[in-house]
Formats: sequence, structure tokens, C-alpha cells
Amino acid sequence: MNKPHKKDKTFLIILSELIFTFFPLLIASILICFKKNYSEIITNSDWSYISIILFGQTIIKFFSGVAQNNNQKSLPVLLVILTLILMFGLVPSVTILILLEISNDKPLWLIISQWLFVVVSVGAFCTIGHIGQLLNDNKLISEQDVS
Repeated sequence: MNKPHKKDKTFLIILSELIFTFFPLLIASILICFKKNYSEIITNSDWSYISIILFGQTIIKFFSGVAQNNNQKSLPVLLVILTLILMFGLVPSVTILILLEISNDKPLWLIISQWLFVVVSVGAFCTIGHIGQLLNDNKLISEQDVS
């Protein structure tokens, strides 16, 4: 039997963490369905919590891999990556959550924004988090790992 490739193992780790992150929403959705308030599944502000968690996990996973790699030469690039994740991911997700929590009626643009940031956070976690996991596992990344 063939040994799984490092890339496949890393993908499965990322996928399991992603599934675990969405688990509380499954429970909330079951409760919402029980109350027969189906539209609340889509408009629920819990989706913003998911994007906040995933952006935070992306930062932790990536920088724990970088710490394992001990590469000081790329510090400016790492700071740019951190700034991009914070400014274009985490901060807007928190802002959307706050706006959803304080508004009595949830505007459509806010609900769409919330869903957009969930999709972006999943993408960021799957790509940047994947790189961080590779760094944790291998200490060095080869072209074969990311292709």
C-alpha cells in the first residue's frame, strides 16, 4: 500500500479543522429548523463568527509554521501577509458582526458581505493555512508541495 503524500496529509488536516469550525453552525441550524425560522439560517450573524475564527486560525497556522522554519530573511513579506489578513479579513469580519448584532433589520448588503467574508476566510485558511501546515510538517516547502 502506498504511503500518503505529504500534500494529501496536509490537505486532510486542513479539511478536518475546517469541518470542525463549521460544526457549531450545524447545531445552530438544527435549532433554527426546529423553530421553523428557516430564513434565519442565512441571516444569522454566526456566519461572521466563522469567518473571524478562520482568519484567526489562518494567522496562527501560518505563523506557527514560519516559527518552525526560523526564516528571518523574509520578515517584511511575513509582516505584509499578516497586515493583509488583519486589514482585509479579520477587521472587516468583526465590523460586519458588530453591525449585524446592533441592527434591528439586517440589510441585504450586510448579509451578502457576511457570506462573502465566510468564503474568503475559507479560501485564506485553505491556502495560507495549508502553507503554514506544510511549514510545520516539512520545515521547508518544495515546488512539489504546492503544485
